[in-house]
Parts: sequence; structure tokens; C-alpha cells
Amino acid sequence: MLRTSLHNLPRSWPFLLSTLLAVVLFAPTWLRLFELWLRFDQVLAHGLPTFLLYLGLLIVHPPRESKPEPYFRVQKSNWPILGSLFLITATLSWVVLELVNIDTLSYLMLPFGIATVTWVMLGFHAAIRLVPHLLVLSLSLPFWGDLIAPLVSLASLAVGKIVGWMGMTALIEGSSITLPYGRLLIADGCSGIRYFAISILLAATIALLNDYRWRGWLTAIALAGALGILSNWVRITGLVIIGYQSEMQSSLMQEHETYGWLIYAVFALPALYLAPVKRREPSTAQSIYRTNKTGWSSILIAVLVGPALLAFAQGSVDKQPAWIVVNEQFRTNSHGRPPLPINIPDILQSEQYHIPDHDIWLNLAQYQRDHSDKKLVPYIGNSVDSDLWQQMSAPKSQNGDIRLYRNVINQKQVAVAQRYKVSRFSTDSYRVAKLLQIPGTFLNDNRFALVTLQTSCHSLSCQSEMDRLSDVLANLRLETRAP
Repeated sequence: MLRTSLHNLPRSWPFLLSTLLAVVLFAPTWLRLFELWLRFDQVLAHGLPTFLLYLGLLIVHPPRESKPEPYFRVQKSNWPILGSLFLITATLSWVVLELVNIDTLSYLMLPFGIATVTWVMLGFHAAIRLVPHLLVLSLSLPFWGDLIAPLVSLASLAVGKIVGWMGMTALIEGSSITLPYGRLLIADGCSGIRYFAISILLAATIALLNDYRWRGWLTAIALAGALGILSNWVRITGLVIIGYQSEMQSSLMQEHETYGWLIYAVFALPALYLAPVKRREPSTAQSIYRTNKTGWSSILIAVLVGPALLAFAQGSVDKQPAWIVVNEQFRTNSHGRPPLPINIPDILQSEQYHIPDHDIWLNLAQYQRDHSDKKLVPYIGNSVDSDLWQQMSAPKSQNGDIRLYRNVINQKQVAVAQRYKVSRFSTDSYRVAKLLQIPGTFLNDNRFALVTLQTSCHSLSCQSEMDRLSDVLANLRLETRAP
């Protein structure tokens, strides 16, 4: 391994240099990403090892040359102007995303930043050859949390069908499986995101080491993803069977971490053993990749329009009046309890209102950032306790998306509507609200509010209550509170 690394070093070090330059150029985002990696939570525990794997693959398996040595030598006469424009454009886009604190898009800019730095330093074809390595690196980014909900829904559907085919006495309601001896809930921890992510990472590594083309990559990723999902289904089904047979007394019902990894190993180890191995022919070329001296000027310009501009633009923001609810029917009620408790982040200041005649509750939670390096739209996780409240399918309301929840214990139903107000804009989508940070920041309006309306259902369909909630929502306005 050491001999191979030393032999590959002439082709590895330029890419390591371009990676280092990109890390320095986009340092604020990289630092936040490193902080996320060091938390080692379930969706990003593989983040730091993946980054180290990327560096290791650059050393032991660097991007291969497609033509003899002169192909990758960048002369002054063919200096990559287009690459410089791409780098500066990427840097300006990153500055905008940092100013409005849209972390997800900022993280996605990091592999693209390495590619553009490689372009100006080594040439376009070298950047293209680096793409497989960047695909591996991109698996360390924090987008995995967005896959948890779809994986939970998929697992609930599959395991529910399997349990039904096995003929066990069980009541299956979405992600809840009620046995004669207790209830199992397919929650976020049962999504199998760790098995899925590791399977994808292993497949990407194998595809890179075998120098697959895009079809090979797609095949490897698809098979690995299916394997990770299937192993999780088998794991959950096994727990249901164990709970049924042991009358929920087995210790695995509480501690099943090791059990899950053993099940995954049964699927993963044979797949790794059977995975094809294609050895790369050793290269006899020397000094294949050479840095472009003129490219350093592009890096300097990118620093001036990137970190320097970001540091200059960030600072304190103007204080603005808070919002109040404009609806004569609502009365302030700080002592009552709405039918469905809503989890509100501590950073938001809440006010509670009530319409006694229709038993409609409103919670206005708002926040105003006081510094530009804070998020205009703060992180808002699952506002409803999914262990106690199950989301049901509901007919489309006349005014936006109103969700219907049912209590798994007393079967009580509650209709809930949520609206996000960002600066002068309103939406019922949290993702759209994150994007609305961009115009909100440039309008210098740093206010955010989460409005939650809810009412208990007295009919099975809950249609009349949802219609009433829609009417109230249509006439609801937020106005500036007088100083």
C-alpha cells in the first residue's frame, strides 16, 4: 500500500492541493460541516470517515489519465478562462447562501467548489476525472435526514404487508403495529437510514475502485440501496415476530442495536465478497498533472469575492416590531390547553389565542434574528409527537394543506394547519420558507413566524372542522405591533 501511494503521489498531490484550497476558500461552511460530523448522530455518523476515505482514495487510487502526459499540461496560451468564471460564480453563489444561512445548499456547494478549483488549477479534463471521487465525498453531506420520512413510510408499508401475509394477529395503522401483547412503532430510528447510507457508500467506493462508467455506478448504487432497505425490513419483521412469540418480554424489544447490525452483516458481507474486482493497470507516465500558475490569480479573486466579501457583509441587523394576530374572533388564552400539544423551538416566543365558539386554537410563535450570521428561518423539527399522534390521510382543504392527526391511545382526531411567515411572504411549506430567506434577507426584514391552527374533530370525516379551519385561515392576518 505504501509503495502504491508513493508511486501515485505525482498524480495525487495536485488534487490534494486543490481540495485544500477549496477547504480554505469555503472555510466557514467546512467548519460547520466538521462540527456536524463530530456529533456522530445516526444520519451523519459516517460523515468524517467518508471525508477521510475521499482523501485516502485520492492517494491510493487517484483520477486516472485518459491521454498521454501533454493532455493535462495547462499552458498559458490555453488558460481556462471559463473555469475561472465558474469559480467566481460559484463563490458568489456561496456568499449569497451563507448570508441567508441556507445550510443545505451551502453544503452542496462544497464538492462543486472543489471541482471548480481543480478546473482552474489543473484544467477541465482533470476536474471531470475527479467527479467520481467527489461523488464519494458528497455522501458525507447532511442530506440524509430528508430521506428518513420516506424510508419510514416505505418500511411501514412493507412490514405491514409481510405481517399480514404471515397471519399474525395484529392491528396495522400506518407506522403503528399493535400486537395482543403491546404496540410497536416504526419511528425515525427504524428508518434504516444508517444501513442505507453505508450501503450506498460501499457501492460508490467499489464503483470508483473498479473505474466504472455511469451505468456501472447506477447499477451498483441501485443494488446497494435495495440491499440496505431490504435488510432493514427483515430486521423490523424479525422484531415483530420476536415480540409476538415472547409476548413482548424479549430484551431485544428494548435493545436491538447489535441485532440490527448482525442482520445487516448477513446481507452486506456476502455482497462485498461477491462484488467484482477490477485492478487498474499501473501507469508509467510521470508528472501527469501540473498546476497552472495563472490559476492562482483566479483563486485570489475568488478569495476577495468570497470570504472577504462575506466578512464585510455580515454584521448586526435592524430591530423591527413584532407581529400580532388580526382577527376579532380570537381571544388571548395563556392558560388553556389545545387538544394537540405542539413542540415549539425555544428560540421562538409563543402567544396562544382561542375562539371559544368554535373551539379553534391558534399559536403564534415568532422570532427575529439580531445578527446576520444567524438563520432567518430557524430549524423546526417534527412539531407533533409521532409516538402518540399518527398522521391520517385527509381530503384536500379549500385553503392549503390541513393535516389530520389521530391519538393512538384514545383515537381522538385533531385537524391542524400551519403557516410560515418569512419577512413579507407566507407559505405552508417549510422548504419554501427556507428559500424565502433569500428575498427576506435582501429586503432587510429579519422576522419569522410559525402560525399553528388546530381544532378537535367531532365527526368521523372531520370535514366540517377542516372547512371551518380553512375559513379562519383565509381571514387571518398578521400585522406589525405598535411600539
